[in-house]
Amino acid sequence: NVVDRKPYPEDSSLVEVKFATTPIMSTYLVAFVIGEYDFVESQSSDGVTVRVYTPVGKAEQGKFALE
Repeated sequence: NVVDRKPYPEDSSLVEVKFATTPIMSTYLVAFVIGEYDFVESQSSDGVTVRVYTPVGKAEQGKFALE
């Protein structure tokens, strides 16, 4: 989705990144989580990677949600 990436003029240790416009996304589809989690993943029939995150040690329980 990156359209342009170039060094930031005022500070060469930074990079300026421009992204293409994307469709509006409902806020309930986004999550920011901090902590340690396990995950299981699979690919949909379209080739999209899908992950289910679980508390550490509970990845086996996430397989049901993944299906």
